[in-house]
Amino acid sequence: MASSREHLNREPVGAQTIGREQFDAAAGAAQASPVAVAARYSRTHHKLEVSFANGVDIAVPIALIQDLQMLAHAPTPAQLADVEIWGGGQSIYFPRLDESVWAPGLLSGIYGTKLWMRDLARQMGSVKSPAKAAAARENGRKGGRPRKAVASVASVGAVTSSKPVAGAQALPSEPVSRAAVGPGVAAGGKVVVRKRP
Repeated sequence: MASSREHLNREPVGAQTIGREQFDAAAGAAQASPVAVAARYSRTHHKLEVSFANGVDIAVPIALIQDLQMLAHAPTPAQLADVEIWGGGQSIYFPRLDESVWAPGLLSGIYGTKLWMRDLARQMGSVKSPAKAAAARENGRKGGRPRKAVASVASVGAVTSSKPVAGAQALPSEPVSRAAVGPGVAAGGKVVVRKRP
């Protein structure tokens, strides 16, 4: 049987136990991460406003937060207005919804899972604007979107480049035997162009 003193130096975690050093290191890491000190829902802007201990204030649109969008029913302003800080500032809890949001994630711009974030980025990238429309028309007049400069190994064995690469020195095209193809040529026959110092 373990002595009471030995028991005090170990913290049970699930089926494992960790030592006091590990526990203190984890507690220190939690203290180093940004912690929320205040949160409120802005009815006017439909945003969650969070203040952190390091002086940073952010406002995140409710529509971007996955946990609040995946509810069976859309949250009401009254439900969102009832907000609390939990877990030493690590969580923002909505008691009427029984949902919490990870505060450091909001500060890092993480509003949900990787799939949720990918879908958000895709939606935001498809936004139409007059500037994007004008650029698309201009590219259309020029024959389409400009191609990226790609150097390749031609089938006859000569190194050619379709367009110059900015900042790279032009090298004369020389025949290259298959045995001479070295680390500068990728498996697909592409030549890796490197800037010279």
